[in-house]
Amino acid sequence: MPQEPSDAASSLRKIDLAGGQSNCIQLNLDLSASPCKESQGREAWLLDIFDKDGRSIITWGDEKYNLGLHVKQLGGEGNPALLLTPSLTVSIKLPVNSKLYFFCHPWSSAVEFSLSGAPVRLELYSPVGRHKVVDIEDVADLLETGSLSAQVKPEELKWVKAMRAKAPAVISVLHPDWRGVRSATENLVPDRLLLADTLNVLSAKRYAQLLVSTGCTKFIFGGFPLSYEFLAREIRYISRESRVFVFWLSSFLQSNEDYAWYSFLTINRLCKEGVVEKIGFAKKGMAETVGRTGVKTGFIASYVRKIPEKSSVPKLNGPHIGIWALAPIWRKTPYAMIAASVLVNNAKVFMVGQELRAQDFAHFLGVNVTFQVDPIPQEEMEQALSLMDINLYVTLSECSPMLPLESLAAGVPCLFGPTSHLFEDHSYLHSRLVVPYPDRSDVIGTMIHTAIDEREQIINEYIEYATGYNEYCNKTLREFLH
Repeated sequence: MPQEPSDAASSLRKIDLAGGQSNCIQLNLDLSASPCKESQGREAWLLDIFDKDGRSIITWGDEKYNLGLHVKQLGGEGNPALLLTPSLTVSIKLPVNSKLYFFCHPWSSAVEFSLSGAPVRLELYSPVGRHKVVDIEDVADLLETGSLSAQVKPEELKWVKAMRAKAPAVISVLHPDWRGVRSATENLVPDRLLLADTLNVLSAKRYAQLLVSTGCTKFIFGGFPLSYEFLAREIRYISRESRVFVFWLSSFLQSNEDYAWYSFLTINRLCKEGVVEKIGFAKKGMAETVGRTGVKTGFIASYVRKIPEKSSVPKLNGPHIGIWALAPIWRKTPYAMIAASVLVNNAKVFMVGQELRAQDFAHFLGVNVTFQVDPIPQEEMEQALSLMDINLYVTLSECSPMLPLESLAAGVPCLFGPTSHLFEDHSYLHSRLVVPYPDRSDVIGTMIHTAIDEREQIINEYIEYATGYNEYCNKTLREFLH
């Protein structure tokens, strides 16, 4: 994958994407800057350019753009992308309200944007493959005035006014698509700003200004998208009285996953540097261990705010069993749960978010299964969960799973693995919902029968338990922040 830098003098290629628009900028992009010390190469992948409405305004495969440009497939799949190298300067005329979409990886270098004066440098290196969005309005502001403008978009101004009026003690910052992380954090800290993992040093400045202008001085990041490092640093730079916290929703078993590992190392480093105040862990026991590395830590218990009024009414002609996931990963393998459903007479299984092998496995065992690859939208989950007689989320590793709590909030028992603190203080709910041997289908099958038979009692016990538990969770947050 790495491209060897050329020793030839940098050549200039011009691209006009203005389309006759008046509010445009002629921007030069090159890789003349030295890469950061961690980078293993000198290249930059420009995947796409979007207009203000998010529509692509260029196709790199179009011959009119490719005179002397290095265009190739990224990884041999998908649409063509522009490969920038040190031997090439690209001058693009484009609308000021457009956005550049880069792919970042271990071989990425820094890219410099310039008009006629001093350039703006943006680092594209990343220890793992991910994307970065560069807003040309931010680049133009900095190039033309030397600083970012104080202007905010109407929807941002509306949000700031709402936060100022409400004056929350803490605001959460969340990735919109990290569903479990978002659910756990939003239930604890509902006042939030949603930001994808596409920040750069310029967009981070803008959002840091936005957050600080609310008057709030405590910000908690749900999980830690790698580009949030820019945001954390900018918040602390703009306002020394502001404090940045991180709510880490992962387990030690995920340390073999590159993204989780590098993100974990980053927050630990930022905590030691004083950029991050403290790291909160959703998985009980992690705080004590990580605290030995010399950083401030704490435990934050997760919950779902909604408490059901009674058990739900499932679909007719059951029993209906839901097996849930967002994606097929080893920690959430469904096969023992599918096998357990064989032991339930006339069971109808609804399975979502798994690989096709799971469907083949269900058919092999003769399971009556309805299979859906794509996850159900979060706003439809409560209704979907409520239609089941029982839901299954018997996974092998979690920090503190949200789906079992979401299922109970919808009035449906949910079996899950022995991976968290949930219901350790309630012997009945623990015995009925926490599967002691998550890879034994016979144990899961027996517990399915019991939970369906005692469905109403389980939900009634949860209703009585939830008020006290939810207050306990809020207490762990308050203690963590103080």
